[in-house]
Amino acid sequence: MLIYLNKTTRYLYSRFKDLNILSKKEKIPENKNNILCLKPFYFAEITTNGDVYTCCPGWIRFPIGNIKNKTIKEIWNGSRAIYIRKKIYNGEWQNICNQICPIISQYIHDKKGISYDDLELLNYLSPKLVEEIRSKKIILESLPTVFNFSNSTQCNLSCIMCSRKNQKNDQDLILKAEKEVLSCISTIKRIVLTGMGEPFFRQDSKRLLFNNKNKEIVFDIITNGLLLNEYWDKIKNQRFGNLLISIDAAEKKVYEKIRKGGSWDTLQRSLNLVKDNKNHFESITLNMTVMRSNYTQIPDFIEMSKSYGFNVSFQRIRGSHANENFFITKDIDTINKLQKLINKEDKISKNIQIFWGDLFEYI
Repeated sequence: MLIYLNKTTRYLYSRFKDLNILSKKEKIPENKNNILCLKPFYFAEITTNGDVYTCCPGWIRFPIGNIKNKTIKEIWNGSRAIYIRKKIYNGEWQNICNQICPIISQYIHDKKGISYDDLELLNYLSPKLVEEIRSKKIILESLPTVFNFSNSTQCNLSCIMCSRKNQKNDQDLILKAEKEVLSCISTIKRIVLTGMGEPFFRQDSKRLLFNNKNKEIVFDIITNGLLLNEYWDKIKNQRFGNLLISIDAAEKKVYEKIRKGGSWDTLQRSLNLVKDNKNHFESITLNMTVMRSNYTQIPDFIEMSKSYGFNVSFQRIRGSHANENFFITKDIDTINKLQKLINKEDKISKNIQIFWGDLFEYI
């Protein structure tokens, strides 16, 4: 589950180290010039059951509401959202966040947050929202400026590590989510498509891309890339931010084993299309979900990304997934091999950015 990759905040990929230096009761001393995290003030992710989160559902402990019985406007200033914002201002993340969150990891490691002086530099914040955050408002007049659609599992692939099989689509909720987001369209800065499913296989996300008239909105795309050639001419006039293409392998055999239903040849055509249109995107990143079948390909994956001029990101596999998750089975031998490999690659100078995500602890 990958959420919104942004150059300024790096939602997904941040340092992952020293996670145990604080007990649950400890608190990093408050720095009045910095705020721990900004997400609860601008970000809303909608999931398949209608829950709304102010962060990746794997990184925050609870949703702030559900669109089944409330609107986004009601949820946004509900009791849970207010509670989270109050805790964030105070640097008290333990009861609301999970330690695997890269933002929390960075905060623990560096003892730094985001400077209040730098808020105008963040293009996903409106001037009004900047003013509200600096005033430490917990009830906001500003609505979410970034939405992430993680509310449909519709996809053209059946990847071996995908968790979407455990979730169901609710067409009424999918349509309601679309309606709710459209009600906020005039103040939205960015839309993330998608943290679940494939955006070019989903009718709702295609409607948003094909029909959007607000040229101020930036679309961040998380995709397997296979349908880009088919739809590029219909979407190329939209504004794009960060493009993240999930690939998981550096060669055909491993790719088609992991990404069942995928075509390596089709993927290569899409990657060449993206390379030829690099100027349409703020950043382009190829992602690998690290597992037993592909961890030895990390060096080749980096070199492949480098050959296209794309950045590269990594995250560990989640869930059991037979024998693929050597993290959860604590296969020390394989973990040690991975650590040596990562440390070797991390020391080599690259002309692209490498985001180690939650593999950072092995550096």
